[in-house]
Amino acid sequence: MLHEAPIGNVVMIKKLSISNFKSVRQLDIDCKKVNLFIGEPNTGKSNILEALALLSWCGQSGQEPLSNYVRFELMQYLFYDGLVADQSVKIRISTKEINPTGISVTFATDSYNFRKWGSESSFRGVNSRGQIQGSSSDFGHTKDIKFFRFKNLAKYNDKEPGPLKPPNGTNLFSVVFGSEILRNTMVEFYRKYGLKVVMRQHEGVFELQKEVNGLVFNYPYTLTSDTLRRIIFYTVAIVSNKDSVLVFEEPESNAFPYYTKYLGERIALDKTNQFFIATHNPYLLSAVIEKARKEEVQVFITYFKDFQTWVKPLMPDQVAELMEADPFFNMDRFTEEGE
Repeated sequence: MLHEAPIGNVVMIKKLSISNFKSVRQLDIDCKKVNLFIGEPNTGKSNILEALALLSWCGQSGQEPLSNYVRFELMQYLFYDGLVADQSVKIRISTKEINPTGISVTFATDSYNFRKWGSESSFRGVNSRGQIQGSSSDFGHTKDIKFFRFKNLAKYNDKEPGPLKPPNGTNLFSVVFGSEILRNTMVEFYRKYGLKVVMRQHEGVFELQKEVNGLVFNYPYTLTSDTLRRIIFYTVAIVSNKDSVLVFEEPESNAFPYYTKYLGERIALDKTNQFFIATHNPYLLSAVIEKARKEEVQVFITYFKDFQTWVKPLMPDQVAELMEADPFFNMDRFTEEGE
C-alpha cells in the first residue's frame, strides 16, 4: 500500500517523476497536499494527471479498461514521439515513509509489459489497443492513487459500499446509500429546488421527485443538471475516500461558479487526502488558495516548449502575485522568468 499511516499525518507523494509519457519527455516535481496544474490548452496538464491515472489503473484489478483511465488509440501513442523501440515509459513516486516505487512500460514484440520499478518480471501485459493479455495482477503499491473522471451513468451496477471506485464511480449509488452523511449531502443539493431524491435500491438508480397538486412525478437522475451531478460525483469521491491520492481533471467543467467554489473549498479543507488537479477555472483556483494553508498548496504552470511539456512551480509570493489579476491572463511572465 502507498499509505501506511493516515494522510492527515501528512503521508503522501513527495516527489513525482515521469519519463517518456505522451508529451512529457522528463518531469521531476516536488509535491504538496494540494497540487494544482494550470496552463493554456495543449500544454500537457492532462498528460501529467494521466501518468498518475496509469498508476491508478495498475493498482486496481484491471477489470476496468485502460481506456477509461487514459486517452489513447494505440499503446504506442503513450510513448513520447511514439518511440517504443528506443525507450520505456517510467513513472515513479516517492514518499518519506517508503522507498521510491513506480512502474515502467516497455514494448516487446507484440506486447506492452508493465513492470514494477527495478523488477525484470512484468505483472501485467497488454496488446496494442491496451487490452490485457494473459494473467494479470495488480500493483498494490499504487492502489491508493485514485483517478476520477465524471461519466454520465444512468445506473450504478456495482453494489459495494465504502469508497467511491475509480475511474467513473460505478458504485456511487451504493456509496451514497450506505452513508447517512452522503445521503443528507445529496438531499441538500436538490432541496432548494423543491425536489426529493428517490433511491431505488435494487436497481441502483437515483430519481428526482416533485409533487404538484397531490400528484407525484419522478424524473431520471440523468436529466437533472450536469453541474449538480458532476459536483455530487466529486464530493462523494472526496468524502468517501480516506488516506488516498485523488486525481481530478477539470472537475469544475460546465459547473456554475457557486458550485465550483463549493468544490474548491471541499478540496482545500479536506484533512485526509492528497489532490492532483488540472483546472482552467479561476473560482476553483481562488477557493483552494484562499481556504487551504499556504504551505499545503503547490501551483504549477504548465507550458509547451520544444515539443514537450514543462512545468513552472510557483512560490507562495508568486501565487499571490498571480491572483492579483485574472490568473489565466497572467501566466506567461512567470514561465518567461523561468527560462
